[in-house]
Amino acid sequence: MKTNILFSFLLLSLFLITACNKDEDPQPSTPDNTINFSDLREGQSTTYIRYTTKCDSLDQLFEYSGDTLILEVIKRNDSLFFVESVTPESPLYLSGAFVNPVEYPVFAYSDRINIPNRFASALFFFYENDDLFVNPQHDVNLIQSDCRLLQDNEPFIGNDIGYVDHFEVGDVKIEEKTAVSCEPLNDLDAYLIYDEKELIVSHVILFEGLIGPTTERVSGWKVLK
Repeated sequence: MKTNILFSFLLLSLFLITACNKDEDPQPSTPDNTINFSDLREGQSTTYIRYTTKCDSLDQLFEYSGDTLILEVIKRNDSLFFVESVTPESPLYLSGAFVNPVEYPVFAYSDRINIPNRFASALFFFYENDDLFVNPQHDVNLIQSDCRLLQDNEPFIGNDIGYVDHFEVGDVKIEEKTAVSCEPLNDLDAYLIYDEKELIVSHVILFEGLIGPTTERVSGWKVLK
């Protein structure tokens, strides 16, 4: 009987010691599996939320639309693809405007990603260059004026790669990033603002009413952290 009691006591003691040690062990951290332009891999995923405003009431009219976009990396036949989809609760999905996922190939290199068929993309559609350089030398310094970026007091358009010290729209606040823009277009201006790992903001200014007063409506996708 004494032997059984002693054995049970030893088992209980061992359990308590193990339990205490388990509690004290550091928990393993969740690996970061967000998209990394510098190390693009299958299974990476980044979430974006959509914002809207107007240039002449930038902060006053700023709001989130309730749309959530998921950008994922998949592999098919040894090739990588970006896939964009919005969640079923998103207004864009519920309205029927963005129901089916958009898929397009992406090619990863040491200094850039190449996205040649991005024209159906909600994030990259306006960008005219197939290559997005991940750690580039900057051609120009950019400053913010209302809802847009300026290069030497002129609109930032074309193929220059710019450095953005600070950009702020509503509660979207960006510091020390790279920016590229669209080619000159009659009805919109737009920028990709990013770093060596990911797209931070896709920012579009749409001109409405080219005859008579023009309204400059802003919409964009901001990375969700």
